[in-house]
Amino acid sequence: MMNLYSMLYRIASTSTPEGIHAEATKRGVPWDNNDAFMGQCEQLVGKRHLDDMAPGELQVVYTALHDGKFDGLIKP
Repeated sequence: MMNLYSMLYRIASTSTPEGIHAEATKRGVPWDNNDAFMGQCEQLVGKRHLDDMAPGELQVVYTALHDGKFDGLIKP
């Protein structure tokens, strides 16, 4: 069972640009000034830049990233 600290950390890490950057880096997905990454974000929530997104929109992007929807951007 998750304790309160773990839950708060998870919420914070999945609804901030920094949390998304960390997850993308961990998965090997290029994100820094990457047009394909920004295009995928725009398809998901209608915005290209993480800094312009509300926490709920960031959560949608994080979930898609975590679920492998950005894996097509990984170069072998």
